[in-house]
Amino acid sequence: MDPAKLELLLEQQLKLMQMLMETKVTPPLRSSTSSSTTAPSVDSIANSIAGFHYDPDSNVTFEMWFRRYEDLFKFDFANQDDAWKVRLLLRKLGANELDKYCNLILPLNPRERSFADTVQILSHYFGDNSSLFNTRYRCFEANYERR
Repeated sequence: MDPAKLELLLEQQLKLMQMLMETKVTPPLRSSTSSSTTAPSVDSIANSIAGFHYDPDSNVTFEMWFRRYEDLFKFDFANQDDAWKVRLLLRKLGANELDKYCNLILPLNPRERSFADTVQILSHYFGDNSSLFNTRYRCFEANYERR
């Protein structure tokens, strides 16, 4: 092969390698629309929220569950409107819990309630409903087991 052609081919390959390296090093440009960049992150955060299933015997109450995800609703979903937050919250409820909630607020629809009202109602009805006697008995059991 002719040395001039070989040298030309080598130069072209070097230029191609440099172009590939430059495209690999520079980060991709983000689009100017904020919805396309925030939507996947909001969806991934929403999908990371576990479902709520009320079990007062195991101390699985709405307050305990919501305490875990409260910051997500306050800060990560701050740009979302109340209706969106209510829909997400209700989507994370178990079937029995959602049915009981919908029956509690009849004749209203869940979408007619604000997020704060929804959280307050769920906290009240799916909270710790043990009596003072049961609370004292559990405290006594815990202290008795230590001895």
